[in-house]
Amino acid sequence: IGLQKDMGTGITIIGAVVAMLVVSGLSLRLLALGGAGLAFLGSLLIALSPHRVDRVATFLSNSETTDASSYHIDMAMVAIGSGGLFGRGLGGGVQAFGYLPEALNDSIFAVLGEIFGFVGLLIIIGLFAALLARIIRTSERVSDPTMKLLAAGAFGWIATHVVVNIGAMTGVLPLTGVTLPFLSFGGTSLLFMMAILGIVYHVSRYTTYIEPK
Repeated sequence: IGLQKDMGTGITIIGAVVAMLVVSGLSLRLLALGGAGLAFLGSLLIALSPHRVDRVATFLSNSETTDASSYHIDMAMVAIGSGGLFGRGLGGGVQAFGYLPEALNDSIFAVLGEIFGFVGLLIIIGLFAALLARIIRTSERVSDPTMKLLAAGAFGWIATHVVVNIGAMTGVLPLTGVTLPFLSFGGTSLLFMMAILGIVYHVSRYTTYIEPK
């Protein structure tokens, strides 16, 4: 993944693996050691890639002036900010028409913020939270270890996509090319997200419930 220069995919895979390791009962000490090793490796990959260095520098500088390096995140913030509380409505947004790069895939959260506003984005985040809560409940309630790890991996994968994409579009995290599940344009992303969600709901057939006393 490092050689392919696709760090966003690497982050999502790490998220899935970490979730599976936590559910499997791996000790916190080993997790911490692994996290430190991954942090060192990630820092090395960033240092060896000029465009990654520029992205991290732009994120850390938090500059109020628009230049070539901060154009993407600046336009994303403009889109979200111009949406206000309830948004401009369908057809009312302008950032998607040439101003905001990758408007329909990586930047779809900002576009939705302009259309539906702060309230609409809260509803979208709430729907993702409900979906992730359902997935983690499935992992907790299934007894088969393989199925438990499958559901945990799906949780980590989807959750990492959501957190990294929304974090990048709101300036909380450095800009990374990661799709927003089920909303970003692109058949491959949608296909694999639907496939892993189908696996999770198949696993949910084997969950056990304790009747309340």
